[in-house]
Amino acid sequence: MSSSNPSTAGRPLDVEFRRLRLHWRQGVDALLHSRALAWLNPVQHVLLRRADGRRQLWLVRGSSASPAPAAAAGPLPAAPFAAIELPAERYLRRATVLPALPPDELAAAVELDIVSASPFATDQLQWAYRVRPGEGATTQVEAVLTSRQQIEPWLAAETAGAAGPAPEIWAVDGLAEPIVLRGHGEALRERAAARARALHTGLLALAAVLLLALALSPTLQLRARALAAGSAYESLNARAAPVLAQREQLGAQAERLATVRQFAGAQASPSRVIEVLSASIPDHAWLTSLVLNGLRVVITGQADNAADLMRTLEGIPGVHDVKATAPATRQPGSGQESFSIGFELDARQFGALAPEEPRPS
Repeated sequence: MSSSNPSTAGRPLDVEFRRLRLHWRQGVDALLHSRALAWLNPVQHVLLRRADGRRQLWLVRGSSASPAPAAAAGPLPAAPFAAIELPAERYLRRATVLPALPPDELAAAVELDIVSASPFATDQLQWAYRVRPGEGATTQVEAVLTSRQQIEPWLAAETAGAAGPAPEIWAVDGLAEPIVLRGHGEALRERAAARARALHTGLLALAAVLLLALALSPTLQLRARALAAGSAYESLNARAAPVLAQREQLGAQAERLATVRQFAGAQASPSRVIEVLSASIPDHAWLTSLVLNGLRVVITGQADNAADLMRTLEGIPGVHDVKATAPATRQPGSGQESFSIGFELDARQFGALAPEEPRPS
């Protein structure tokens, strides 16, 4: 029968979040140490003092280490980091092949293998390992095992009277690449590598931002110009709105005036018609009615000769289409004829409005 503690009810979810963060860190670390991004890791110089007393310069980049090319002559260059080779008789080597696992599971499997195979007491055991891709879906693990009783007296003798930070401890003999024992001096170099890697990453991000800004600059400038043009257009519209309203009012007034002129232009001026007829009709003729409808005039009256009157009307400038609207009749006992004559007037001569003067071209 199992029981659960209320305070740990949410622990599975917390464990999943921790695993997620762990996998994220491991993924980022694997990406930074991959060959594609290996250049982000700085090249660090480590001066290794070999077990036989020789000094040898190594180049460390990420998790890879290789001896520096031997100088033709002269002293070794100064190195900011120091390491001591652990003699081969002070550690054991173990090589195993494990399935390809995630880094955290692989570390747990290696630890289980080393602890189960170690001849040293668990509280005295010190170990480290390096992995390489194996054939197929396998991983080759190369590990070294030792104990504090083997390291501490030897390290005290090697560093007696030495100044500066504690050196790193490397196992080199019989190994494909050096294996660094943790907890002795490698943290200083790893912190320096992390700072340099962060600086390189920051510079890379800055370069990407600058390139992006450079690529977007023309687009942003065009957008700014478009926004400025739109703002200027809106401002111009706001300033021109009263003028446009006045223009519309003037246009409406012009249309009304054109309508009035068109209507008035089709109307004859009564005073002008009476004036011309009074001056043109002979004394023997007199009018009994005058009907004016636009530019159409119908007159009735009596005259000695209606035909002569019609010819007189045709000779008046601006009068045309002179026709008798009824036959002329002579009244019994009278020497005059009754007439009814209609004719059209020219608007330019008899219009109620004066003709428009031509505009200069």
